[in-house]
Amino acid sequence: MLFFYENKGSNTIYADVREKLGCAAHLHGHLEIVFMKEGSVELNVEGKDYILRENEALIIFPNQLHSYKDIAKSRSTLLIFAPELLQPDYKNSLRDLYPKRPFVNKNTTLPNRIWRSFYGTTTLTRRKPKA
Repeated sequence: MLFFYENKGSNTIYADVREKLGCAAHLHGHLEIVFMKEGSVELNVEGKDYILRENEALIIFPNQLHSYKDIAKSRSTLLIFAPELLQPDYKNSLRDLYPKRPFVNKNTTLPNRIWRSFYGTTTLTRRKPKA
């Protein structure tokens, strides 16, 4: 399998609202969270195939090989950030641990404010470049 390494730099945060999520197999040293607001996407994480559906979120740990394939019209929020931005205990555990199942959904116990924040970010619009 061919893949590429994304060098995103240290201490960075990347947030975006995407209409399409498709991306070839890759990995990077950052934590990646995707919330699917509408539609669905097929993905592969460390050789396992999944489908991320509406109102589900996905967590990719640093240096996990993953890819996305658009299978339907979708709208998602993508958040990628450096583990250095987390507390040391969390940052260090990310090097050695991976989630058994990378999904969370409405049935997963998370504070309501976290789910609301995902919905809120998908209503943002892209800033126009300064002239």
